[in-house]
Amino acid sequence: MTGHLRERLEMRGFELESTGLGQDDSQAGIAGLNSPPRKQRERRLIKPAHDVASVVELEIIPRLVSAIRSVRTPASIDAKAATTEVDDFARLVLGGSVAEACSRVETMRSQGLSLEQIYLDLIEPAARRMGDYWKDDVCDFVAVTLGTLRLQQILHEFGLAFRGEVKPREHGHRVLLVPAPGEEASFGHLIFGAFGLVLAAEFLRRDGWDAYLGCSASGAETVGIVRREWFDVVEISLTLESHLDDLAAGIRQIRRASRNRTIGVIVSGPAFRDHPENITSVGADMSATDGRDAAIQADNLMELQRRKRP
Repeated sequence: MTGHLRERLEMRGFELESTGLGQDDSQAGIAGLNSPPRKQRERRLIKPAHDVASVVELEIIPRLVSAIRSVRTPASIDAKAATTEVDDFARLVLGGSVAEACSRVETMRSQGLSLEQIYLDLIEPAARRMGDYWKDDVCDFVAVTLGTLRLQQILHEFGLAFRGEVKPREHGHRVLLVPAPGEEASFGHLIFGAFGLVLAAEFLRRDGWDAYLGCSASGAETVGIVRREWFDVVEISLTLESHLDDLAAGIRQIRRASRNRTIGVIVSGPAFRDHPENITSVGADMSATDGRDAAIQADNLMELQRRKRP
């Protein structure tokens, strides 16, 4: 299988030596420390961007999960003391298995912590910590992609239990969660933005929303979706501030095309978490700082719209 993956990737210009995928399956690992600097890797991998996005989502991740049963944490992380529980959990997710991570979550639940607390205080911060590892060239793209995939699997494993922590609500509202225009092909979104949307969807569903994920949708695809189907709210994730102008234009297109002429727009992601002034500049209604906040703000938008009705 690894040989087939090598062939498919090499056809698209991928360099396998930096990922460790050229090794035998039984010895495959993530050689993060042997990888070239991240900027050099991006120059190699980003052409063409849309092709890379589809390959990562449809081919790389499923084949990596099948081919690599155990990915070792890079040595530079092993050498760092786990100064916080978030550090320790991030290292576990990067170097261990989904079962081990789920066992850690179960232990915390047995100590009286709710899944909401664990999601907000451990799992989401762990995703951000892995982002720091990638930005600092401690881990390579493949290692962190696998780590965020494991986090998504953990959310799936505890999905029913998470929704069971609160009294069920059914109000029929629908929300679409998508990346900002141009973000669907970026490494930042593929690794982190998509996870943020998945986590937000979990909180929204628990709050009674019909949540639809379009983590790989382009700006044009998003416009087509809201033109065909009714949504009360759209949440758009942005990781790169360089795409703010594209997002502003995209929001205008969404509002013009939407079947719901009063559709609410929530923005989320690092571009707004650290710079709230960007919210008004792109024409959004509100921003969400985390998954729980996404559900709260979506409900707030519905209440505001209800009050505006004659």
